[in-house]
Amino acid sequence: MITENRPHDRFLTQNANSSTGFGLQFLAMAQADGGSGLWPVTLSRMASVVVIAGVLPSYGGR
Repeated sequence: MITENRPHDRFLTQNANSSTGFGLQFLAMAQADGGSGLWPVTLSRMASVVVIAGVLPSYGGR
């Protein structure tokens, strides 16, 4: 049986990937020391920008 890539399947995959990334971000930030100030949040935001900039071209300007 040949299956086609339906938009619903793509949505579920994207949703699962973003949920995993979101959860990993919180797990990583929970490991930060309380005295580290806002640096963990700043680095998290910077990492998010890098990931988004890397993924954005695959959407092809939709």
